[in-house]
Amino acid sequence: SGGDKALILSAGFDVKRRPAPLPVPEAPADLVVQRSLVQGNLKVKWSRVYGSKLSYLEMVEEGSAEWKRILTTTRSSHVMTNLNTGKEYSFRVQVVTSSGISPMSEVVTNIAA
Repeated sequence: SGGDKALILSAGFDVKRRPAPLPVPEAPADLVVQRSLVQGNLKVKWSRVYGSKLSYLEMVEEGSAEWKRILTTTRSSHVMTNLNTGKEYSFRVQVVTSSGISPMSEVVTNIAA
């Protein structure tokens, strides 16, 4: 049919508009790192971004400048375990949608219980 609306309708089919592509995603917001009652644990959570397929969670330990991707997930939270008590950890998140990869979220830091 080559997209000819009259030809499609004359064949008894409905014409559908193609959905608009998603915009490039914004950085995830509301990143929170909570201390836990369990020693060596921190709970990391963030707000979902519309259309997100995956989230990348990255961490850097106190005294290091090297960010490490520690998790690829479809969820919007994760409990970090086996951390060193009293050590500071910083986290950031990035999401992937069908239209691209977001910028990194703001960095949030807390000390493992």
